[in-house]
Amino acid sequence: MWSSDLCSLTPFPSFENFIKLKENSLFIINTKNQDKYSEFIKKSEYNYFLFDAFNEKIGNPYFPFLNCIREKSEKLTEVLKEELIENSKIYYFQKEIFKGFLLNKEIKRNEELNIEEIKYEKSEMNNSLKNIMNYSFCNEKETIIFIKNGNFLEESSLNFIKWILGKNIRERFIIVLNFDDTLFNADEDLAAIWEEILEIGEERALIYNSEEIYE
Repeated sequence: MWSSDLCSLTPFPSFENFIKLKENSLFIINTKNQDKYSEFIKKSEYNYFLFDAFNEKIGNPYFPFLNCIREKSEKLTEVLKEELIENSKIYYFQKEIFKGFLLNKEIKRNEELNIEEIKYEKSEMNNSLKNIMNYSFCNEKETIIFIKNGNFLEESSLNFIKWILGKNIRERFIIVLNFDDTLFNADEDLAAIWEEILEIGEERALIYNSEEIYE
């Protein structure tokens, strides 16, 4: 079981070093002062999105990652949005899902879902989401997706995060999850996934005791 005592206590003199020292796309900060770090990100050299999972309504799958894509593409014409989808290496049978989301149309698949292939479909959805995020951010400096109260994200988002951790590579985006280890998610299933994320993060030294950073 993950314990806050296992957090890396390595001090970093700046937010930039915290991000640049490792070739990963996901970092976790254990802090009781989450607003402090969101303000720090606003002053950093990166593009950024700021979200709070605690205040998000239930039933918003892949929050906030789909939200980032929608915000990035909101000024594009319908034709350019379709080009974005075509150029993002999205799994063929899921293209209509992304198209419906970006164009505010009915969300559907190109064919009915085979129950026996759910595990494969979820993996392809994670890969498609990662690809369209990378393509959306490809022509600019790295983008930070900063999420307060990350342990209150829903299942699809937590599984995407765990999948990104498993890849252990640097994407065009960086996910920074903040959490306060005194606040617990009452949903046992979600709490179990979060525990798995923390265990992987601890193994790869991606969890930091915030009191040792930026002071």
